[in-house]
Parts: sequence; structure tokens; C-alpha cells
Amino acid sequence: GLIRVAGSDVYNYSVVIETHPDGDSLVDQEQIDHRVAVWGSWLTQRGLDEGIRGASVTIESSPDSGLRLANLLEANRTDSSPDYARAVTDRIGETYQSGAPQLVARVSVTFDGRRHDGKTGDRGWAEMAEEIGTRLPGLVGGLQGTGAGAVRACTAQQITDFTRVAYDPTVASLVEQMQADGGTDLHWEDAGPSFAQDSFEHYRHDRAVSKSWTMYTGPEGHFTSSSLKRVLEPSPGLLRKRVTLLYRPIPAERTTALVQQEQNDAAFAGSQTRRNARASLRQAAAAKTASEEAQGAGLTRFGLVITITGTSEEDLKVWDKRIPGLLGPARLRIRPALANQAVTFQAGLPLGLVLPDHMLIPDTLREFF
Repeated sequence: GLIRVAGSDVYNYSVVIETHPDGDSLVDQEQIDHRVAVWGSWLTQRGLDEGIRGASVTIESSPDSGLRLANLLEANRTDSSPDYARAVTDRIGETYQSGAPQLVARVSVTFDGRRHDGKTGDRGWAEMAEEIGTRLPGLVGGLQGTGAGAVRACTAQQITDFTRVAYDPTVASLVEQMQADGGTDLHWEDAGPSFAQDSFEHYRHDRAVSKSWTMYTGPEGHFTSSSLKRVLEPSPGLLRKRVTLLYRPIPAERTTALVQQEQNDAAFAGSQTRRNARASLRQAAAAKTASEEAQGAGLTRFGLVITITGTSEEDLKVWDKRIPGLLGPARLRIRPALANQAVTFQAGLPLGLVLPDHMLIPDTLREFF
């Protein structure tokens, strides 16, 4: 499946990759560190690749409908099985029919579709499909060793289906059953909401209500492999919870200048205030970043979007303080996306939307000032 998003002189094409992470249970720290290193290398390579506008990782949790378990038990049932075996499998189906959490992880990568000959315009579906198709095996293969488990690119039908469920989670079990029976036959035009209302603090879409938060302060300290563990865990009582990490790799030709600028800023900030641990840590971090960049490491801007979905606004009120509290170990700060709930909801979906490309003030001009 290939997603095209066009704007004012913006032509972005995105692919979505579905993964099945192994988790960190019974995995020693050495192996976890290796997975983190491989993931860092994957992000670094995106900065070296030409035409990559951004990437995202979305972890979505929801209650399991139990249909997959029921279908699995039914498919493996035989008439010649012992009575005891049939009783056990029936009991399993009744006991674990619902309530178990379901976790889905998806990675999206967005490519720049603008022409290379200096003229404005779009390179077109055919040319972009050929280029992305050539580079897709490398993207998928690079995720091996990160703990992503089984990896495969999503089809257009799969993208349409999970987008429809995101806008109306109440049809999740129906969509899952139709997929098991041969397919939903939904079209992209049917994926969006039939009713939507963007309020100041909430976003109502079809028969659900969502609220989103965005990161506005990065981690103030060490960020480890388990820093986001609490916020990624399933939250009972919600129809959906999505945690999306947004990445914008910085081209390799710009990393050296940015690293040097950060070293200068850290040194200047330390000289203007009394010597303290935070200023020392910033200077040490800047020096370490410069050393790693000189050895070939890349730089990547990142952001975080957290979206929760319930049946009513009252269901979401209890999460106003609970969601920010889940990020305590990560030591980063989030705030509600006030008056931008609909846009932030879309940015949190694994559809490859790179928001800076669609701002009224171009991102390059914002960086200049």
C-alpha cells in the first residue's frame, strides 16, 4: 500500500510496515542493548538515504475481541478428538474470550515525491512506486535484529481497515470477523469518519471520543530502553491507546554544523549561570554527541504523540493526570494538543503524515529564526 499526501509544493509518499515485537520478557540486558543499537543504526541510515522526510513508530493497545482465539480453536478442532480435549478447548474459549489486551506495532516511512530537475511538481505514482519498491526490502530487512519480530509491508486494504477502526473502534470486532471471512472490501474513501467534531480539548469521531497529548520537553536525563514501558502498556477501560514516536532524520551533510552549534550553546549557557549539575551534563552530552557524530552516528529530531479513545468525554477525564504520570520514568513532559486535537489525532496514526511539511510557515524558515 502506498499513501500519497499532497500540499503546497509538498508531495509525500508513505509505506506502512507491520511488526510483531518479541517484547523484553526473558531477554537479558545485553541482548536489549544490541536491539537498541540496531534500531539506532536503522534511524541513522534514514538520514543517509536520499529523500526520506520522516518515519514513525506506533504502538496501539486495545481489548482483544477474542475472535482470533475462537477461530484458532475452531480451525484445529477434529471430530475424532477425545471428550476431555474438547472440554478443555471449550473452557479455554469461554475463559479467555475477551478482556486480554491486544498490541499492534506499525512503522511508517515517508519519502519526498518532489521532482529532482529543479522544477516544481510531483514525480507521480509510477515513478515513486518503482523507487520505493526497490528500497522497501532494505527498510524491512534493517528492522531485523531490533526486536521487531516478523515484519511485512501492509497492503492497501490493511491500511484502509486499521484506519477505519481508528476512527470508529466500535466496529473493530466486525472488521476483524470480515477479515477472517475473506476481506472487508472497504475503500479508502470509507476509512474516515462519517461524523467528526474538533473541540478545544477533545476530538469526537463517529461513536468515539479521543484526546491527544504531544511532547514539548525532551528527556531531562538518561533515556533507557525501559523509559516508555509504563505508557506503552495496555490501559484497561479504553477503546484504544496509541503511542507514536515521530522521527525526522537530519541529512548527513547538516549534522556536523548542528553538533558544533549545540556545543557552542552548551558552553555559552554554562558560562552565563552558576556551575550546576544540569549545565555540566548538557556540556558532557554535547561533547559525547560530537564524538559519536564524528564516528558516523546520525542525528534525528523526534517527537511523541499519545492518543486515548473512549466512548464519551467522561471516560477520558480520569486520564487527564494519569497519562502524564505514566511518563515519569522517561522524564519528559507532554501537554494536551489544545485546539489541535483533530490534526494531532491524524499525526498519531501510522499514515506517514509529516506535519512540518504542511505548516503555513515553512520549517526551513522557522529554523532560520
